[in-house]
Amino acid sequence: MARKGITYDEVAAVADRLVSQGELPTIQRVRDELGTGSPNTIHKHLTGWKETQPQAQREVVTLPDALAEALIREIERQALAARAGSEEKALEARRSADKLAEVGESIEEENEELKLKADILERERDQSQALASDRQHEIDRLVAACDREQQAAESARVELAKAQLTIDSYGERLNEQKLEVQRLAEKVDAERDSRQQAEQRAAVAESKVADLTTQIETMRTNLDSLTSELKESERERSNLSVFESKANDLKVQVSELDKKRSEADDERFKALSLNERNSAKLESAQDRIKQLEAQLEACQKQKAKVK
Repeated sequence: MARKGITYDEVAAVADRLVSQGELPTIQRVRDELGTGSPNTIHKHLTGWKETQPQAQREVVTLPDALAEALIREIERQALAARAGSEEKALEARRSADKLAEVGESIEEENEELKLKADILERERDQSQALASDRQHEIDRLVAACDREQQAAESARVELAKAQLTIDSYGERLNEQKLEVQRLAEKVDAERDSRQQAEQRAAVAESKVADLTTQIETMRTNLDSLTSELKESERERSNLSVFESKANDLKVQVSELDKKRSEADDERFKALSLNERNSAKLESAQDRIKQLEAQLEACQKQKAKVK
């Protein structure tokens, strides 16, 4: 919206003051007195003021009537002709000046509007620049935040890769421990079978020892009986060699039975020792299995935590 300009009353008051001071009121003098105002607006108001001013009276030259009449007629004719042209030119000039004043005033109003628009645009530009600066700061902040997020994501990927390696390591250890448990279980089964076989061999050896002991006792009883018979039949020289031969055979048989019993005792001792060793190995293997199961459970818990 155009700002309010100077008024007709202000221009008329300055013009009257200049006239009273003996000066000609011109556009520049009026503008200097007012200190402001558009030349076009001053021209329009000054033209209106001039139209309200009374015309100056002309002094009549006293001449002889005939000459005066003739001069008057000629002067009036020439003046009329000159005045007609001058008035036409003045009127045309005034119309042009008025038109120029209107155009100038319109241009000034447009300039004022353009200045206001320029001020508005300048404020909008400043606001846009401030907003752009704020947005640039926000963009910088978001870019920095994005960089931090990318760094955090990269760190998370590294940690995930480490965790995956740890999981893979735990998986390998679990597989190794499973294989170790399986191997120990097979070893325990083998030791259990060996123990059962040793127990069976020990039972067979004990049975053999018992049988051989019975046979030895029987042989000893027979030997004692034969010895008694031999003593009783000393008188019978003819049968002595037969009894001696039987006695020698029995002694050999007893010796062989003693040897077999000793071997059976050794075999039983070996079987019992093997059984004891197998029992110790079985207990050690069972303890190792328990340890591996505990480690396996700990690894599974650690793996669950890593996931």
